[in-house]
Amino acid sequence: MARPVLVAIDILFNIEKFMHKIYLKAIFFISFICTSCASYPVMAADVLRTSLDNYCNSKEQNALQSTNIFLPEREKNPEIKWDDLDAEALADAYIKSKTPTKVIVECSQLVSLSKEDIQLGFHNKPKHPFDFYLDEEWAGFFERYPGVKGLVKVSQPGFSKNQNYAVVYIVSQCAPLCGYANIFQYKNVDGKWIWDKTVFVSKS
Repeated sequence: MARPVLVAIDILFNIEKFMHKIYLKAIFFISFICTSCASYPVMAADVLRTSLDNYCNSKEQNALQSTNIFLPEREKNPEIKWDDLDAEALADAYIKSKTPTKVIVECSQLVSLSKEDIQLGFHNKPKHPFDFYLDEEWAGFFERYPGVKGLVKVSQPGFSKNQNYAVVYIVSQCAPLCGYANIFQYKNVDGKWIWDKTVFVSKS
């Protein structure tokens, strides 16, 4: 009877060692994931600050409407030069847009307006005559927010696995027939995000 008991104890001991190894690997994996999650808002803010640099250094103010717009659907927009972009960064941008993270972009020339604020602006009836290139909605918006010259919307940045490339979708509007939508790619050079290429989406 003694031998079966010893064998059973030995088996239980090996099982315990095996489970301990799995536990350690699980802890390592969770720590890695959490570290990546924690670092994303910082990296994303760096990329957005670079991509919005023209607006941040502008003499005029613009309204930052959103930092989580969806990228155009690839299947419905075959004319866009998707293959010019880093495939991993582009795929990650689609994923990030479905699971948004709060990203803070500090820029004095970008005024953050909520969706409700934007709607109030466009539903505002203008009280003064407006320029011929504006419609009533934009005239009301500019009257409600007199210091703002346009609207800017950006996507959550997507990164390549080695974090060498980042992709951001930006939509800018300043009137009914004034605006653009482009996908910008940035390259990490010695810890700084540098513009790499622009893929045209649309222009009005």
